Amino acid sequence: MHEGDQVQESRKRSLSPAANKSDAKKSASDVIINQLSENKGSNDPLQITSTNSVPILVKENNTPAQDPIVVDSEGPAEEESEQQSSTEQKDSNNSVPEGQGSSLAAPQEKEEKGVHTPSTEAPETEQTVSEEGLGTSSSSTAFPMQRVVQESGRAGRPLVQIAPMLDVTYQDFRYFIRLLSKKVQLWSEMHVQNTLIHSPEVNNFLRYDDIEHPIVCQLGGADPESLAKAVQIVEKFKYDEINLNVGCPSDRVCGKGKFGATLMLEPELVSECVKAMKSVTDTPITVKTRLGIDKTADEDFTSNFISVVEKSGCEHFIMHARKAWLKGLSPAQNRSVPPLNYAQIYSICYRFPHLQFSLNGGIKTVEEIKRLIFAKETPPNIRGIMIGRVAYDNPCMLWNVDTEIYGEETNPATTRRQVLNDYITYLKEKYKPTCKCHGDGSNQDAQHSIHLAVKPILGILAHKQGSKKFRRELDEYVRLAGLQFCGPGYILEAVLQNTGCEALDELLDPDKCEDPRQLVQKFKETDELIDKALAVSRDRMNGIIEKVPYEDTFQCSSAAKRAYVKAIPGHQNLKNLKENLSEANP
Repeated sequence: MHEGDQVQESRKRSLSPAANKSDAKKSASDVIINQLSENKGSNDPLQITSTNSVPILVKENNTPAQDPIVVDSEGPAEEESEQQSSTEQKDSNNSVPEGQGSSLAAPQEKEEKGVHTPSTEAPETEQTVSEEGLGTSSSSTAFPMQRVVQESGRAGRPLVQIAPMLDVTYQDFRYFIRLLSKKVQLWSEMHVQNTLIHSPEVNNFLRYDDIEHPIVCQLGGADPESLAKAVQIVEKFKYDEINLNVGCPSDRVCGKGKFGATLMLEPELVSECVKAMKSVTDTPITVKTRLGIDKTADEDFTSNFISVVEKSGCEHFIMHARKAWLKGLSPAQNRSVPPLNYAQIYSICYRFPHLQFSLNGGIKTVEEIKRLIFAKETPPNIRGIMIGRVAYDNPCMLWNVDTEIYGEETNPATTRRQVLNDYITYLKEKYKPTCKCHGDGSNQDAQHSIHLAVKPILGILAHKQGSKKFRRELDEYVRLAGLQFCGPGYILEAVLQNTGCEALDELLDPDKCEDPRQLVQKFKETDELIDKALAVSRDRMNGIIEKVPYEDTFQCSSAAKRAYVKAIPGHQNLKNLKENLSEANP
Protein backbone atom coordinates (compact mmCIF):
# COMPACT_ATOMS: atom_id res chain seq x y z
CA MET A 1 0.00 0.00 0.00
CA HIS A 2 1.32 3.40 -0.96
CA GLU A 3 2.05 5.96 1.70
CA GLY A 4 -0.76 8.26 0.57
CA ASP A 5 -3.22 5.35 0.75
CA GLN A 6 -2.09 4.54 4.28
CA VAL A 7 -2.68 8.10 5.40
CA GLN A 8 -6.05 8.13 3.66
CA GLU A 9 -7.11 5.00 5.57
CA SER A 10 -5.89 6.53 8.85
CA ARG A 11 -7.91 9.66 8.18
CA LYS A 12 -11.06 7.65 7.47
CA ARG A 13 -10.75 5.91 10.83
CA SER A 14 -10.31 9.23 12.65
CA LEU A 15 -13.32 10.97 11.16
CA SER A 16 -16.79 10.50 12.57
CA PRO A 17 -19.58 9.20 10.26
CA ALA A 18 -21.13 12.65 10.18
CA ALA A 19 -17.96 14.15 8.81
CA ASN A 20 -17.85 11.71 5.85
CA LYS A 21 -21.27 12.86 4.67
CA SER A 22 -20.14 16.40 3.89
CA ASP A 23 -19.16 17.00 0.28
CA ALA A 24 -18.87 20.76 0.53
CA LYS A 25 -15.61 22.49 1.30
CA LYS A 26 -12.41 20.48 1.73
CA SER A 27 -11.11 20.33 5.27
CA ALA A 28 -7.51 20.95 6.23
CA SER A 29 -6.88 17.20 6.36
CA ASP A 30 -8.03 16.82 2.73
CA VAL A 31 -5.40 19.34 1.71
CA ILE A 32 -2.79 17.45 3.73
CA ILE A 33 -3.60 14.16 2.00
CA ASN A 34 -3.42 15.71 -1.47
CA GLN A 35 -0.12 17.40 -0.74
CA LEU A 36 1.41 14.21 0.65
CA SER A 37 1.21 12.56 -2.74
CA GLU A 38 3.03 15.51 -4.29
CA ASN A 39 5.88 15.63 -1.75
CA LYS A 40 6.87 11.97 -1.31
CA GLY A 41 10.43 12.61 -2.37
CA SER A 42 11.20 15.19 0.28
CA ASN A 43 13.35 14.37 3.30
CA ASP A 44 11.52 16.87 5.50
CA PRO A 45 8.93 14.97 7.59
CA LEU A 46 6.80 18.09 7.91
CA GLN A 47 6.44 21.08 5.63
CA ILE A 48 4.54 24.33 5.73
CA THR A 49 2.45 24.94 2.63
CA SER A 50 -0.48 27.24 2.18
CA THR A 51 -3.99 27.10 0.85
CA ASN A 52 -5.73 30.44 0.39
CA SER A 53 -2.90 32.10 2.34
CA VAL A 54 -3.50 29.89 5.41
CA PRO A 55 -0.46 27.97 6.74
CA ILE A 56 -1.05 24.23 6.92
CA LEU A 57 1.05 21.54 8.59
CA VAL A 58 1.85 18.73 6.17
CA LYS A 59 2.90 15.22 7.16
CA GLU A 60 5.59 13.52 5.07
CA ASN A 61 6.74 10.26 6.65
CA ASN A 62 4.82 7.33 8.07
CA THR A 63 5.86 7.27 11.72
CA PRO A 64 3.43 6.03 14.40
CA ALA A 65 0.58 8.37 15.18
CA GLN A 66 -0.36 9.80 18.57
CA ASP A 67 -3.19 8.43 20.65
CA PRO A 68 -6.50 9.72 19.32
CA ILE A 69 -8.62 12.39 20.94
CA VAL A 70 -12.13 11.07 21.36
CA VAL A 71 -14.61 13.36 19.65
CA ASP A 72 -17.93 13.37 21.47
CA SER A 73 -21.11 15.14 20.37
CA GLU A 74 -22.04 16.03 23.93
CA GLY A 75 -18.70 17.61 24.83
CA PRO A 76 -15.43 16.38 26.35
CA ALA A 77 -15.56 12.81 27.53
CA GLU A 78 -15.70 12.37 31.30
CA GLU A 79 -12.67 10.66 32.77
CA GLU A 80 -13.64 7.55 34.75
CA SER A 81 -10.20 6.14 35.45
CA GLU A 82 -9.74 4.51 38.84
CA GLN A 83 -5.98 4.48 38.89
CA GLN A 84 -4.23 4.75 42.23
CA SER A 85 -2.16 7.81 41.42
CA SER A 86 -2.11 10.37 38.68
CA THR A 87 1.61 10.74 39.19
CA GLU A 88 2.29 7.28 37.74
CA GLN A 89 0.83 8.33 34.37
CA LYS A 90 2.63 11.55 33.63
CA ASP A 91 5.51 11.86 31.20
CA SER A 92 8.99 12.49 32.54
CA ASN A 93 9.76 15.54 30.40
CA ASN A 94 11.55 18.71 31.39
CA SER A 95 12.73 17.55 34.81
CA VAL A 96 13.81 20.24 37.24
CA PRO A 97 17.12 19.67 39.03
CA GLU A 98 16.80 19.53 42.78
CA GLY A 99 17.36 22.79 44.51
CA GLN A 100 16.06 24.88 41.64
CA GLY A 101 12.76 26.71 41.41
CA SER A 102 9.61 25.03 40.26
CA SER A 103 8.54 27.45 37.53
CA LEU A 104 9.19 27.11 33.83
CA ALA A 105 10.81 30.50 33.62
CA ALA A 106 11.18 33.62 35.65
CA PRO A 107 8.42 36.20 35.18
CA GLN A 108 10.89 38.65 33.61
CA GLU A 109 11.89 36.07 31.01
CA LYS A 110 8.27 35.38 30.17
CA GLU A 111 7.60 39.02 29.41
CA GLU A 112 10.55 39.15 27.05
CA LYS A 113 9.27 36.06 25.24
CA GLY A 114 5.72 37.35 25.06
CA VAL A 115 4.24 34.87 27.53
CA HIS A 116 1.73 36.90 29.43
CA THR A 117 -1.92 37.12 30.29
CA PRO A 118 -3.28 40.29 28.76
CA SER A 119 -6.16 42.01 30.46
CA THR A 120 -8.74 44.23 28.86
CA GLU A 121 -10.54 46.95 30.74
CA ALA A 122 -14.20 46.25 31.30
CA PRO A 123 -16.99 48.39 32.71
CA GLU A 124 -17.18 48.35 36.46
CA THR A 125 -19.80 45.80 37.46
CA GLU A 126 -22.24 46.52 40.24
CA GLN A 127 -24.68 44.14 41.89
CA THR A 128 -28.06 44.50 43.49
CA VAL A 129 -28.45 43.33 47.07
CA SER A 130 -31.73 41.57 47.70
CA GLU A 131 -33.32 40.40 50.93
CA GLU A 132 -31.32 37.17 50.63
CA GLY A 133 -28.07 39.04 50.13
CA LEU A 134 -26.39 39.37 46.76
CA GLY A 135 -28.82 38.94 43.90
CA THR A 136 -28.33 36.57 41.01
CA SER A 137 -28.40 39.24 38.31
CA SER A 138 -26.06 42.12 37.62
CA SER A 139 -27.18 45.72 37.90
CA SER A 140 -25.69 49.17 37.76
CA THR A 141 -27.35 50.75 40.77
CA ALA A 142 -25.98 49.27 44.02
CA PHE A 143 -22.59 48.05 45.25
CA PRO A 144 -19.53 47.27 43.12
CA MET A 145 -18.35 43.70 43.71
CA GLN A 146 -15.12 44.93 45.26
CA ARG A 147 -17.11 46.62 48.01
CA VAL A 148 -19.33 43.55 48.43
CA VAL A 149 -16.29 41.31 48.92
CA GLN A 150 -14.74 43.65 51.46
CA GLU A 151 -17.94 44.12 53.45
CA SER A 152 -18.55 40.37 53.53
CA GLY A 153 -15.24 39.86 55.34
CA ARG A 154 -14.10 37.34 52.74
CA ALA A 155 -11.36 39.33 51.04
CA GLY A 156 -8.19 37.29 50.69
CA ARG A 157 -9.95 33.92 50.88
CA PRO A 158 -9.87 31.28 48.11
CA LEU A 159 -13.49 31.97 47.17
CA VAL A 160 -13.37 29.72 44.09
CA GLN A 161 -11.35 26.50 44.04
CA ILE A 162 -10.76 24.01 41.20
CA ALA A 163 -11.15 20.48 42.56
CA PRO A 164 -8.34 17.92 42.20
CA MET A 165 -9.21 15.57 39.31
CA LEU A 166 -7.30 12.58 37.99
CA ASP A 167 -5.87 13.14 34.50
CA VAL A 168 -7.34 16.65 34.48
CA THR A 169 -5.66 19.03 36.92
CA TYR A 170 -2.10 18.45 35.75
CA GLN A 171 0.20 21.38 34.95
CA ASP A 172 -1.02 22.12 31.41
CA PHE A 173 -4.65 22.30 32.55
CA ARG A 174 -3.80 24.52 35.51
CA TYR A 175 -1.90 26.96 33.27
CA PHE A 176 -4.83 27.03 30.84
CA ILE A 177 -7.28 27.85 33.64
CA ARG A 178 -5.00 30.64 34.83
CA LEU A 179 -5.47 32.29 31.42
CA LEU A 180 -9.17 32.59 32.27
CA SER A 181 -8.80 33.61 35.91
CA LYS A 182 -5.88 35.02 37.87
CA LYS A 183 -7.59 34.51 41.21
CA VAL A 184 -9.11 31.02 41.47
CA GLN A 185 -7.27 28.55 43.67
CA LEU A 186 -5.79 25.68 41.64
CA TRP A 187 -5.25 22.13 42.93
CA SER A 188 -2.89 19.41 41.78
CA GLU A 189 -3.96 15.86 41.14
CA MET A 190 -3.74 13.53 44.12
CA HIS A 191 -0.17 12.34 44.71
CA VAL A 192 0.21 9.12 46.68
CA GLN A 193 2.65 9.29 49.60
CA ASN A 194 4.85 6.38 48.52
CA THR A 195 5.04 7.60 44.92
CA LEU A 196 6.58 10.89 46.00
CA ILE A 197 8.98 9.16 48.40
CA HIS A 198 10.33 6.54 46.00
CA SER A 199 9.84 7.91 42.46
CA PRO A 200 12.86 9.46 40.71
CA GLU A 201 10.45 11.67 38.72
CA VAL A 202 9.13 13.58 41.72
CA ASN A 203 10.25 16.92 40.24
CA ASN A 204 8.05 16.35 37.19
CA PHE A 205 5.09 15.43 39.38
CA LEU A 206 5.26 18.52 41.60
CA ARG A 207 6.64 21.27 39.37
CA TYR A 208 4.42 24.18 38.43
CA ASP A 209 4.63 27.64 36.93
CA ASP A 210 4.83 30.75 39.11
CA ILE A 211 1.56 32.13 37.76
CA GLU A 212 -0.30 29.09 39.12
CA HIS A 213 -0.34 30.55 42.65
CA PRO A 214 -2.46 30.16 44.71
CA ILE A 215 -2.04 26.40 44.34
CA VAL A 216 -2.71 23.41 46.61
CA CYS A 217 -0.97 20.03 46.55
CA GLN A 218 -3.20 17.08 47.48
CA LEU A 219 -1.71 13.96 49.04
CA GLY A 220 -3.18 10.50 49.47
CA GLY A 221 -2.16 8.02 52.13
CA ALA A 222 -2.90 6.62 55.57
CA ASP A 223 0.52 6.22 57.20
CA PRO A 224 1.49 9.22 59.38
CA GLU A 225 5.24 8.66 58.99
CA SER A 226 5.10 8.31 55.20
CA LEU A 227 2.82 11.32 54.87
CA ALA A 228 5.26 13.40 56.91
CA LYS A 229 8.07 12.41 54.52
CA ALA A 230 5.90 13.28 51.53
CA VAL A 231 5.10 16.68 53.03
CA GLN A 232 8.81 17.40 53.45
CA ILE A 233 9.27 16.74 49.73
CA VAL A 234 6.29 18.93 48.78
CA GLU A 235 7.55 21.68 51.10
CA LYS A 236 10.51 22.31 48.77
CA PHE A 237 8.13 23.39 46.00
CA LYS A 238 6.45 26.13 48.05
CA TYR A 239 2.81 25.18 47.57
CA ASP A 240 0.34 27.50 49.30
CA GLU A 241 -1.51 24.63 51.01
CA ILE A 242 -1.23 20.86 51.38
CA ASN A 243 -4.40 18.76 51.50
CA LEU A 244 -5.10 15.22 52.69
CA ASN A 245 -7.59 13.24 50.58
CA VAL A 246 -10.28 11.62 52.75
CA GLY A 247 -13.00 11.52 50.10
CA CYS A 248 -11.89 9.52 47.04
CA PRO A 249 -14.30 6.56 46.49
CA SER A 250 -12.10 4.62 44.02
CA ASP A 251 -11.81 0.89 44.64
CA ARG A 252 -8.04 1.02 44.23
CA VAL A 253 -7.76 3.84 46.73
CA CYS A 254 -10.26 2.65 49.32
CA GLY A 255 -9.66 -1.07 48.80
CA LYS A 256 -6.03 -1.87 48.04
CA GLY A 257 -4.69 1.49 49.17
CA LYS A 258 -6.91 1.72 52.27
CA PHE A 259 -7.09 5.50 52.18
CA GLY A 260 -9.42 8.06 50.65
CA ALA A 261 -13.08 7.97 51.69
CA THR A 262 -12.67 4.82 53.78
CA LEU A 263 -10.63 6.87 56.27
CA MET A 264 -13.86 8.50 57.43
CA LEU A 265 -14.39 5.35 59.49
CA GLU A 266 -11.07 5.99 61.27
CA PRO A 267 -11.07 9.63 62.39
CA GLU A 268 -8.36 8.96 65.00
CA LEU A 269 -5.99 7.75 62.26
CA VAL A 270 -6.79 10.82 60.14
CA SER A 271 -6.02 13.01 63.16
CA GLU A 272 -2.65 11.29 63.59
CA CYS A 273 -1.87 11.76 59.89
CA VAL A 274 -2.68 15.47 59.97
CA LYS A 275 -0.69 15.94 63.17
CA ALA A 276 2.35 14.25 61.60
CA MET A 277 2.01 16.39 58.46
CA LYS A 278 1.78 19.61 60.45
CA SER A 279 4.82 18.70 62.53
CA VAL A 280 7.19 19.02 59.55
CA THR A 281 5.86 22.17 57.85
CA ASP A 282 4.38 25.59 58.42
CA THR A 283 2.27 25.28 55.27
CA PRO A 284 -1.45 25.02 56.13
CA ILE A 285 -2.74 21.42 56.17
CA THR A 286 -6.38 20.88 55.17
CA VAL A 287 -8.67 17.85 54.80
CA LYS A 288 -11.03 17.16 51.87
CA THR A 289 -13.80 14.72 52.74
CA ARG A 290 -17.48 13.86 52.23
CA LEU A 291 -20.65 13.80 54.31
CA GLY A 292 -20.21 10.10 54.98
CA ILE A 293 -19.84 6.67 53.40
CA ASP A 294 -22.37 3.93 52.70
CA LYS A 295 -25.09 4.06 55.38
CA THR A 296 -23.24 6.50 57.65
CA ALA A 297 -24.04 10.00 56.47
CA ASP A 298 -26.05 11.61 59.24
CA GLU A 299 -25.00 14.92 60.72
CA ASP A 300 -23.80 13.33 63.98
CA PHE A 301 -21.42 11.01 62.10
CA THR A 302 -19.93 13.87 60.08
CA SER A 303 -19.68 16.12 63.14
CA ASN A 304 -17.92 13.40 65.13
CA PHE A 305 -15.36 12.96 62.34
CA ILE A 306 -14.65 16.70 62.26
CA SER A 307 -14.46 17.02 66.04
CA VAL A 308 -11.81 14.27 66.23
CA VAL A 309 -9.72 15.50 63.28
CA GLU A 310 -9.73 19.14 64.42
CA LYS A 311 -7.77 18.12 67.53
CA SER A 312 -4.77 17.63 65.22
CA GLY A 313 -4.82 21.33 64.38
CA CYS A 314 -6.72 21.13 61.06
CA GLU A 315 -8.76 24.33 60.68
CA HIS A 316 -10.18 24.00 57.17
CA PHE A 317 -12.38 21.18 55.84
CA ILE A 318 -13.41 20.95 52.18
CA MET A 319 -16.75 19.14 52.20
CA HIS A 320 -18.08 17.27 49.17
CA ALA A 321 -21.84 17.57 49.72
CA ARG A 322 -22.46 13.89 48.97
CA LYS A 323 -21.72 10.67 50.72
CA ALA A 324 -19.78 7.88 48.97
CA TRP A 325 -21.01 4.39 48.24
CA LEU A 326 -17.88 2.25 48.36
CA LYS A 327 -19.70 -0.86 47.13
CA GLY A 328 -21.97 -0.86 44.12
CA LEU A 329 -21.02 2.47 42.52
CA SER A 330 -18.01 3.54 40.46
CA PRO A 331 -16.12 6.79 41.13
CA ALA A 332 -17.95 8.43 38.21
CA GLN A 333 -21.34 7.33 39.58
CA ASN A 334 -20.33 8.57 43.03
CA ARG A 335 -20.12 12.05 41.48
CA SER A 336 -23.78 12.04 40.47
CA VAL A 337 -25.92 9.30 42.02
CA PRO A 338 -25.73 10.05 45.78
CA PRO A 339 -27.86 13.17 46.34
CA LEU A 340 -26.34 16.53 47.18
CA ASN A 341 -27.08 18.14 50.55
CA TYR A 342 -25.79 21.70 50.95
CA ALA A 343 -28.03 22.24 53.97
CA GLN A 344 -26.15 19.70 56.05
CA ILE A 345 -22.85 21.47 55.41
CA TYR A 346 -24.34 24.84 56.39
CA SER A 347 -25.69 23.25 59.56
CA ILE A 348 -22.27 21.83 60.40
CA CYS A 349 -20.76 25.30 59.95
CA TYR A 350 -22.77 26.46 62.97
CA ARG A 351 -21.64 23.46 65.01
CA PHE A 352 -18.00 24.47 64.45
CA PRO A 353 -17.97 28.27 64.19
CA HIS A 354 -14.21 28.32 64.94
CA LEU A 355 -13.41 26.22 61.84
CA GLN A 356 -13.58 27.07 58.14
CA PHE A 357 -15.41 25.07 55.47
CA SER A 358 -15.54 24.97 51.67
CA LEU A 359 -18.50 23.49 49.81
CA ASN A 360 -17.98 21.15 46.84
CA GLY A 361 -20.39 19.37 44.52
CA GLY A 362 -22.80 20.23 41.71
CA ILE A 363 -21.93 23.93 41.29
CA LYS A 364 -21.87 24.89 37.61
CA THR A 365 -22.25 28.67 37.28
CA VAL A 366 -20.73 31.85 38.65
CA GLU A 367 -24.19 33.01 39.75
CA GLU A 368 -24.56 29.92 41.96
CA ILE A 369 -21.15 30.55 43.48
CA LYS A 370 -22.08 34.17 44.12
CA ARG A 371 -25.30 33.24 45.87
CA LEU A 372 -23.66 30.60 48.08
CA ILE A 373 -20.90 32.97 49.18
CA PHE A 374 -22.54 36.38 49.45
CA ALA A 375 -26.11 35.71 50.57
CA LYS A 376 -26.66 37.34 53.95
CA GLU A 377 -27.61 33.93 55.42
CA THR A 378 -24.32 32.32 54.35
CA PRO A 379 -22.40 31.18 57.45
CA PRO A 380 -19.41 33.50 58.04
CA ASN A 381 -17.01 30.52 58.19
CA ILE A 382 -17.74 29.42 54.60
CA ARG A 383 -14.28 29.90 53.10
CA GLY A 384 -15.03 29.16 49.47
CA ILE A 385 -16.82 27.10 46.82
CA MET A 386 -15.09 24.29 44.94
CA ILE A 387 -16.07 23.36 41.38
CA GLY A 388 -15.03 20.22 39.53
CA ARG A 389 -15.87 18.79 36.12
CA VAL A 390 -17.51 21.95 34.82
CA ALA A 391 -14.08 23.62 34.78
CA TYR A 392 -12.98 20.98 32.26
CA ASP A 393 -16.24 20.52 30.34
CA ASN A 394 -16.97 24.25 30.01
CA PRO A 395 -13.93 26.27 31.13
CA CYS A 396 -15.31 29.55 29.77
CA MET A 397 -17.83 29.66 32.62
CA LEU A 398 -14.85 30.92 34.66
CA TRP A 399 -14.08 33.90 32.43
CA ASN A 400 -15.72 36.51 34.72
CA VAL A 401 -14.91 34.97 38.11
CA ASP A 402 -12.31 37.64 38.86
CA THR A 403 -14.74 40.53 38.55
CA GLU A 404 -17.94 38.84 39.72
CA ILE A 405 -16.54 36.97 42.75
CA TYR A 406 -13.22 38.58 43.68
CA GLY A 407 -14.16 42.18 42.86
CA GLU A 408 -11.33 42.75 40.39
CA GLU A 409 -11.69 45.57 37.87
CA THR A 410 -11.03 43.43 34.80
CA ASN A 411 -10.92 39.81 33.64
CA PRO A 412 -7.84 38.28 31.96
CA ALA A 413 -9.57 37.33 28.71
CA THR A 414 -12.27 38.73 26.44
CA THR A 415 -12.41 36.13 23.62
CA ARG A 416 -11.72 32.44 23.23
CA ARG A 417 -9.17 33.11 20.49
CA GLN A 418 -7.18 35.27 22.90
CA VAL A 419 -7.11 32.43 25.43
CA LEU A 420 -6.01 29.90 22.81
CA ASN A 421 -3.27 32.17 21.45
CA ASP A 422 -1.85 32.65 24.94
CA TYR A 423 -1.99 28.89 25.52
CA ILE A 424 -0.21 28.26 22.20
CA THR A 425 2.62 30.57 23.37
CA TYR A 426 2.91 28.51 26.55
CA LEU A 427 2.96 25.20 24.64
CA LYS A 428 5.65 26.42 22.24
CA GLU A 429 7.84 27.41 25.16
CA LYS A 430 7.38 24.22 27.14
CA TYR A 431 7.34 21.62 24.33
CA LYS A 432 10.16 22.46 21.93
CA PRO A 433 9.73 21.18 18.34
CA THR A 434 12.33 18.88 16.80
CA CYS A 435 11.12 19.10 13.19
CA LYS A 436 13.05 20.89 10.43
CA CYS A 437 10.33 23.48 9.86
CA HIS A 438 10.26 24.77 13.43
CA GLY A 439 13.02 23.06 15.41
CA ASP A 440 16.53 21.70 15.12
CA GLY A 441 15.62 19.02 12.58
CA SER A 442 16.60 16.11 14.82
CA ASN A 443 13.12 14.59 14.55
CA GLN A 444 13.45 13.11 18.01
CA ASP A 445 10.43 11.28 19.35
CA ALA A 446 8.36 13.43 21.66
CA GLN A 447 8.94 12.76 25.35
CA HIS A 448 5.47 14.06 26.14
CA SER A 449 1.89 13.31 25.19
CA ILE A 450 0.44 15.70 22.64
CA HIS A 451 -2.99 14.41 23.63
CA LEU A 452 -2.52 15.57 27.24
CA ALA A 453 -1.10 18.90 26.09
CA VAL A 454 -4.19 19.81 24.03
CA LYS A 455 -6.76 18.07 26.24
CA PRO A 456 -7.43 21.15 28.45
CA ILE A 457 -8.90 23.12 25.50
CA LEU A 458 -11.44 20.51 24.34
CA GLY A 459 -14.31 22.27 26.08
CA ILE A 460 -13.47 25.86 25.15
CA LEU A 461 -16.29 25.93 22.58
CA ALA A 462 -18.80 24.07 24.74
CA HIS A 463 -22.42 24.80 23.72
CA LYS A 464 -21.21 26.88 20.75
CA GLN A 465 -21.74 26.30 17.05
CA GLY A 466 -18.55 24.88 15.55
CA SER A 467 -17.47 22.97 18.66
CA LYS A 468 -17.66 19.55 17.00
CA LYS A 469 -15.79 20.76 13.92
CA PHE A 470 -13.03 22.26 16.07
CA ARG A 471 -12.55 19.05 18.06
CA ARG A 472 -12.65 16.97 14.87
CA GLU A 473 -9.95 19.09 13.23
CA LEU A 474 -7.83 18.85 16.36
CA ASP A 475 -8.33 15.09 16.42
CA GLU A 476 -7.18 14.75 12.82
CA TYR A 477 -3.98 16.69 13.37
CA VAL A 478 -3.06 14.84 16.56
CA ARG A 479 -3.63 11.48 14.88
CA LEU A 480 -1.44 12.23 11.86
CA ALA A 481 1.93 10.54 12.18
CA GLY A 482 4.98 12.79 12.07
CA LEU A 483 3.30 15.90 13.41
CA GLN A 484 4.48 15.11 16.92
CA PHE A 485 7.91 16.44 15.90
CA CYS A 486 6.35 19.91 15.59
CA GLY A 487 5.00 19.83 19.13
CA PRO A 488 1.50 20.60 20.41
CA GLY A 489 1.91 24.39 20.15
CA TYR A 490 2.40 24.44 16.39
CA ILE A 491 -0.26 21.76 15.87
CA LEU A 492 -2.84 23.76 17.80
CA GLU A 493 -1.81 26.93 15.96
CA ALA A 494 -2.45 25.27 12.58
CA VAL A 495 -5.85 23.98 13.73
CA LEU A 496 -6.80 27.43 14.98
CA GLN A 497 -5.82 29.06 11.70
CA ASN A 498 -7.86 26.57 9.69
CA THR A 499 -11.00 26.63 11.83
CA GLY A 500 -13.43 29.28 10.69
CA CYS A 501 -15.51 29.41 13.87
CA GLU A 502 -17.17 32.72 14.65
CA ALA A 503 -17.51 31.86 18.34
CA LEU A 504 -13.72 32.13 18.73
CA ASP A 505 -13.92 35.89 18.24
CA GLU A 506 -17.16 36.55 20.11
CA LEU A 507 -16.85 38.53 23.31
CA LEU A 508 -17.23 36.19 26.26
CA ASP A 509 -20.68 36.59 27.78
CA PRO A 510 -21.89 34.80 30.94
CA ASP A 511 -25.33 34.34 29.37
CA LYS A 512 -23.79 32.51 26.40
CA CYS A 513 -21.42 30.14 28.21
CA GLU A 514 -24.13 27.64 29.13
CA ASP A 515 -26.35 25.32 27.13
CA PRO A 516 -29.73 27.12 26.97
CA ARG A 517 -31.54 23.79 26.63
CA GLN A 518 -30.31 22.71 30.08
CA LEU A 519 -30.40 26.01 31.95
CA VAL A 520 -33.95 25.89 33.32
CA GLN A 521 -33.87 22.44 34.92
CA LYS A 522 -30.22 22.69 36.01
CA PHE A 523 -30.73 26.03 37.70
CA LYS A 524 -33.97 24.86 39.29
CA GLU A 525 -32.36 21.82 40.93
CA THR A 526 -29.37 23.75 42.25
CA ASP A 527 -31.50 26.70 43.39
CA GLU A 528 -33.62 24.32 45.46
CA LEU A 529 -30.51 22.97 47.16
CA ILE A 530 -29.26 26.50 47.86
CA ASP A 531 -32.69 27.56 49.15
CA LYS A 532 -32.70 24.70 51.66
CA ALA A 533 -29.17 25.55 52.80
CA LEU A 534 -30.03 29.22 53.33
CA ALA A 535 -33.23 28.25 55.16
CA VAL A 536 -31.23 26.07 57.56
CA SER A 537 -28.77 28.91 58.07
CA ARG A 538 -31.66 31.30 58.90
CA ASP A 539 -32.97 28.82 61.46
CA ARG A 540 -29.55 28.57 63.12
CA MET A 541 -29.26 32.36 63.21
CA ASN A 542 -32.68 32.48 64.91
CA GLY A 543 -31.70 29.88 67.49
CA ILE A 544 -33.63 26.98 65.94
CA ILE A 545 -31.42 23.90 66.33
CA GLU A 546 -32.49 20.87 64.35
CA LYS A 547 -30.33 18.22 62.72
CA VAL A 548 -30.41 18.06 58.94
CA PRO A 549 -30.99 14.48 57.77
CA TYR A 550 -29.23 12.99 54.77
CA GLU A 551 -32.02 11.54 52.66
CA ASP A 552 -31.30 8.99 49.93
CA THR A 553 -33.95 10.46 47.66
CA PHE A 554 -31.81 9.91 44.56
CA GLN A 555 -33.35 12.90 42.81
CA CYS A 556 -30.55 13.04 40.31
CA SER A 557 -30.46 13.25 36.54
CA SER A 558 -31.93 10.47 34.42
CA ALA A 559 -28.45 9.78 33.05
CA ALA A 560 -27.15 9.17 36.57
CA LYS A 561 -30.09 6.89 37.30
CA ARG A 562 -29.41 4.88 34.14
CA ALA A 563 -25.78 4.56 35.21
CA TYR A 564 -26.94 3.24 38.55
CA VAL A 565 -29.25 0.73 36.89
CA LYS A 566 -26.28 -0.62 34.95
CA ALA A 567 -24.17 -0.79 38.11
CA ILE A 568 -26.52 -3.25 39.88
CA PRO A 569 -26.92 -6.54 37.97
CA GLY A 570 -30.56 -7.59 37.55
CA HIS A 571 -31.91 -4.19 38.57
CA GLN A 572 -34.56 -3.27 36.01
CA ASN A 573 -36.30 -0.25 37.53
CA LEU A 574 -35.80 2.61 39.95
CA LYS A 575 -38.37 1.65 42.60
CA ASN A 576 -35.96 -0.14 44.91
CA LEU A 577 -32.81 1.95 44.73
CA LYS A 578 -32.20 2.01 48.47
CA GLU A 579 -32.93 -1.72 48.86
CA ASN A 580 -30.39 -2.59 46.17
CA LEU A 581 -27.75 -0.37 47.74
CA SER A 582 -28.48 -2.02 51.09
CA GLU A 583 -27.85 -5.41 49.51
CA ALA A 584 -24.57 -4.15 48.06
CA ASN A 585 -23.61 -2.72 51.46
CA PRO A 586 -24.81 -5.19 54.14
